[in-house]
Amino acid sequence: MKTKQIPHIERDFNSFFVRERKRTLALLQSRYNLSEETAEDVYQDSCIALFQNIKNGKLVSLSSSLSTYFTQICINQSLKKIR
Repeated sequence: MKTKQIPHIERDFNSFFVRERKRTLALLQSRYNLSEETAEDVYQDSCIALFQNIKNGKLVSLSSSLSTYFTQICINQSLKKIR
């Protein structure tokens, strides 16, 4: 049985999300007093939102780093959860 190759962009995103995870979860838990489980949910929702923004052409260029853009998505998702 042949193994399925992971597309290059998917590997890049996986690598990015792994790098950002620990820092972002700590930020969400400390700044917004989220439980570990809620912070994980926000993180996953934010990962999906970032990928969809790129896929749907909403994110064409950045005036900041991808990390900063992603952190802002996480903050917005956290505020939605708190409301």
